[in-house]
Amino acid sequence: MLRWRAPAASNGGAVTGYVVIPYIGDRVQQQHEFGSDATQQKITGLRSGTVYSFKVAAENRYGVGPRSQRSNRVKPT
Repeated sequence: MLRWRAPAASNGGAVTGYVVIPYIGDRVQQQHEFGSDATQQKITGLRSGTVYSFKVAAENRYGVGPRSQRSNRVKPT
């Protein structure tokens, strides 16, 4: 389960979803889109034993906001 904090500002619109971008090293992996304002989601399709980091961007009626800083590295089991 991946958890993050909601952005402090959302350009005047309520958050309607999030885009989560996994990385292996510096290589971008397939992004995951969630149509929910929940700040935790299960990310599927990750390879067990591979080290990942993540960036998250909030989405609202105005579009997708800037990506977060990259997370700490994690290794799913």
